[in-house]
Amino acid sequence: MALGRDERTTLIALTVGAITMTILTLCLVKAKNRRELILNNRIHVIQAGGNFEHGFLETYEKQKNLFGNFDSVVLEPHINSGELEPGEWNGLVAEIDSKYRSYDAFVIVVGRSTLAYTASALSFMLENLGKPVILVDEEVAPAIKVASSTRIPEVMVFSDGNLIRGCKAVPWSTSGFSSPNYPALTEKTCLRPPSGAYIARGVNPKSKVIVVRMFPGIDAKYINNTMAKEMPNAIVFQMYGLGYGPTNDDFLGVITMLAKKGVVMVSVSQVEQMNQPYEANDRFIAAGILDGRDMTTEAAFAKIHYLLANVEDRKLIGSLMSQNLRGEMVLPE
Repeated sequence: MALGRDERTTLIALTVGAITMTILTLCLVKAKNRRELILNNRIHVIQAGGNFEHGFLETYEKQKNLFGNFDSVVLEPHINSGELEPGEWNGLVAEIDSKYRSYDAFVIVVGRSTLAYTASALSFMLENLGKPVILVDEEVAPAIKVASSTRIPEVMVFSDGNLIRGCKAVPWSTSGFSSPNYPALTEKTCLRPPSGAYIARGVNPKSKVIVVRMFPGIDAKYINNTMAKEMPNAIVFQMYGLGYGPTNDDFLGVITMLAKKGVVMVSVSQVEQMNQPYEANDRFIAAGILDGRDMTTEAAFAKIHYLLANVEDRKLIGSLMSQNLRGEMVLPE
């Protein structure tokens, strides 16, 4: 039966109305979903190095409903990643600490070269952290979006769409980071919320921590010559494989001498992907080298700096190096 003009007009009006209501409902649902995804609405972006994408602020200023509200600060002087000194970590911690109660999450843009060292250092220096702190080198916008939608209370590295524990991150290429011995962070794999009060700690810029990598031919003379210029406060030894290195009497004698002089020493592996538990050679341990287990070189280096600045008793430092403070090592069951 053919419809009259008035009936057709009514049908069209009803159809348009239905479509409009459907579109409006979808928009409201999308807006609601966006709001639900934004768990952290106050994000502080700290540019200490690295690179903001061109026109970043202009591009994303009008899209804060997708990210949550964020502001940014540029630390001066800029940290040159290739010339980073541990004392510069204090500036980052001071900036976070001064804004800690005013923001829900933090994104730190730093240079790629030493990003893993900085992530490890902040992991230890920010005690009882209860908010996300995400380090990134270039993927600033995606990192802010992730920061607005996670409650993981850790220092993390954002790379290739994943959040990696800061003190487990290592560079796997010239453009990315990975965590070979621990999965990407989720609510199931992250640290539990802290029970204690948040505290920001510093490091001592004058502490001298060096890294010595095992190589064929390394001997006691090499170690002595290295120490002759300036005695370090601590040494991170990068051992072969599962903890191997020279165990002749001359080499171990130098290690024993360094331990008696109060030098903190820890062994880690040159191998990033550990397929079985790492254990330092018993003779190294007897000589005074601590077992770093599966800690990364970056984590061991940063952890020693943190402990040297905040623990006076060297014997206690040895005990704490063997404890899992921030998820930096997997302890044997």
